[in-house]
Amino acid sequence: MAKKIGIDLSGTTVCGWDPGGDNVHSVPTLILAGSADAIIAGCQAEDFFNDGLAGPKVFLEFLGMGHTMTVADAGLGALVLDQTQKFSDIISKFVIMAPSQLAQFVSSVQGELGALKARVRRTENGRIKCP
Repeated sequence: MAKKIGIDLSGTTVCGWDPGGDNVHSVPTLILAGSADAIIAGCQAEDFFNDGLAGPKVFLEFLGMGHTMTVADAGLGALVLDQTQKFSDIISKFVIMAPSQLAQFVSSVQGELGALKARVRRTENGRIKCP
């Protein structure tokens, strides 16, 4: 891998965060975004969802969470252990689902999403709008 790092003298421009073109993949993907994430630039998560994913995909937004994606960021206090389990359950359910079960996945995690103040970002014409 280290041999691949160096200076490109050909003049080719490479964008490390360009999800489109040759970087598109069709692996089932769960995107978790925190509404209070001050680190990502612009609409990176939305751009990746829209332009980098050709297969089954779900975009979940967690209100009040930051870049670290911990339930403690949501100000849940004493409920943190229970909420952490719910957060873990969402990820586990996605990992074990078959790509054809995407609709069932979303309905199966509605309870967890409600408890975590999270929502499924809906698409319009297959794309998610940047807030």
